[in-house]
Amino acid sequence: MSARPIVGREILVEIEEDCTWNVASLVRGATVARTQQIPARVDDAQPRVAQSSHKLFDGDDCHVPESKSMSDRASDPERTIQFVCEHGAFRCRIAAAYFDALAPEGWSSTTGGVTPQAEVSERLLPTIEGSEAEQFVDTSAPRAAREAVAARTIVIDADLPIADEAWRTSDGEPLTDEELREQIKRGVERLIRDLAD
Repeated sequence: MSARPIVGREILVEIEEDCTWNVASLVRGATVARTQQIPARVDDAQPRVAQSSHKLFDGDDCHVPESKSMSDRASDPERTIQFVCEHGAFRCRIAAAYFDALAPEGWSSTTGGVTPQAEVSERLLPTIEGSEAEQFVDTSAPRAAREAVAARTIVIDADLPIADEAWRTSDGEPLTDEELREQIKRGVERLIRDLAD
């Protein structure tokens, strides 16, 4: 029996040093593909997923490993842009999603907040839905902006002493979320042209 898909949950796939795929979906009490290491050749494009299923865990006293967020995937600080906004939950997430969708090969982004809130904004997914950046949006918990993690730190509609650049999306006029998204997208497109020069 094959595992049913889990809507709205991420399947984590990590390549370990011994060239095996570690495939797991961590959802309390759900029927999921079993955590299993499956040998993978270096030239494999996709992991092979076990087709057996079982309850991952039932009890309340279990440990769920922390998942790797999109913003944790930035690896080379010299080819990383850090986008920061006040709470690390909306503007910087839009910018990072567009950057990751449009950036030159080898570049990536990370996000942060001046005063991070507990979760991403509930406006984030509806605002970016249907755009080319939708599949790149990071919905992990916001975290504080950090030093020495990126070649450039860009703060959007906030103040941050460590920022290399500050973007303002308006001159005080209120914007709809769609207008804000388009302003941020244009800023990202300018940034990408700058990186290409």
